[in-house]
Amino acid sequence: MFALAHVQTVQTANLLHTVFPRNPDPVPFQEHVWSGRDVGHYRHVRSQSGHVRVLGRCIYSPSPPSTFRVYNIFSQYFLVTMFAFALLLIGFVNLSFSKTVHYDWDITWVTASPDGFARPVIGINGQWPCPQIDVDMGDRVVVNVYNALGNQSTTLHWHGIFQTGSSTMDGASGIGQCPIPPGGRFKYDFEVRRLLFLPLAKILTQKQINQPGTYWYHSHNMGQMGDGLRGPIVVHDAKAPYAGKFDEEITMTLSDWYHEQMPNLLNYYESTRDENIRGGLEPDADSGLINDSQNVSIPVKPGRTYLIHIVNIGNFAGHAIYFDGHPFTAVEIDGVYVEPRFIGTQNIRIATGQRWSFLVDTKNSTDKNFAIFATLDINMMFPPKGIPPPGYNPNITAWLVYDDKKPLPPPVDIHGFDFFDEMNLVPYDHQPILSQVDHQIVVNTGFANLSGVNR
Repeated sequence: MFALAHVQTVQTANLLHTVFPRNPDPVPFQEHVWSGRDVGHYRHVRSQSGHVRVLGRCIYSPSPPSTFRVYNIFSQYFLVTMFAFALLLIGFVNLSFSKTVHYDWDITWVTASPDGFARPVIGINGQWPCPQIDVDMGDRVVVNVYNALGNQSTTLHWHGIFQTGSSTMDGASGIGQCPIPPGGRFKYDFEVRRLLFLPLAKILTQKQINQPGTYWYHSHNMGQMGDGLRGPIVVHDAKAPYAGKFDEEITMTLSDWYHEQMPNLLNYYESTRDENIRGGLEPDADSGLINDSQNVSIPVKPGRTYLIHIVNIGNFAGHAIYFDGHPFTAVEIDGVYVEPRFIGTQNIRIATGQRWSFLVDTKNSTDKNFAIFATLDINMMFPPKGIPPPGYNPNITAWLVYDDKKPLPPPVDIHGFDFFDEMNLVPYDHQPILSQVDHQIVVNTGFANLSGVNR
């Protein structure tokens, strides 16, 4: 740490010398062999020439006992050094309020039936659904991963975390790291940090992450997130704009679900058979899930305000969601605070990988329970008209349960959608949009038929 402090002090001093030019003839220090006595906080010295003067604060050097290094208190070097030291103290104080959160995870096969159909899924430590990660701003996250799958390699990607200064922790297979082979181990080590003041504080930390809000993790290898290796991440922030305005937090996940395992689906999707039968369309999900299950009951208390984090941890399909009788107020989207926006009873569209946080007020009475309606985005699943095949059910129901002794209401009957336009959200920090573009780069993409497969 002290070696790092020395390097950071030099970096800070160099930066400040760029901002504040040196004096034409600085006198940083002088060395003398002398005798003297303390006068207050300074050294009153007599040099070999016999002149007496107050030179400045005395700092012992590793020289012989009679030799001292004396800094001129008016020297710019002295001021720069003290300022750099103050910055380091601020950085160390910031570090002292953070903690290291450790996880030891064995990636394993588990049998589960979230929609009634039993199949192998990928879990953690023999459990599925996979656990939620809860950390605070500034925390260091250490996840020790052991691949116990036996027949597949794996990685973990921390979706939405920038990984500035820690790109090898990003978990993108074949890009940031090699996949973890069966029987292999890997330690993920990264930080979620709030910098105290910018840009000088950037010097104080190697990993410059300032990301409160809602995120998720998932495998980034062989489509394994579609086989269940995924879970939410919530980075709590005591200084959030909505801090103190809610009583409890709830996390909800949305996903599409497939009865066939991902390696088989990927092989089919990239085959001439899919091209000939379905025109190269993506495989259809067999069902949708809320909290990796169906018919979920979420207990709530009357007269409370809940901060609800919603994450689409699915493989392909977007979702629409609606809480019967409980309007939303949006406060965060994709890790960005927004000005509180009352959405009311409009539907929310949540794309794969997207995250929202809402404030929701519960009723003052426990007379009844309320349904939560969610549905897969059939417009993107069944182009061009968005009409699913006969018998296909894209809907999922959950309930806000005030009293588990009272009946659960039937699913909400919705015949049309009134979607809230998220472009109406305003960033809480009011960061301005980009100014007029000086140079535009246009990249055209498209499909090509290669060996009978549309790619």
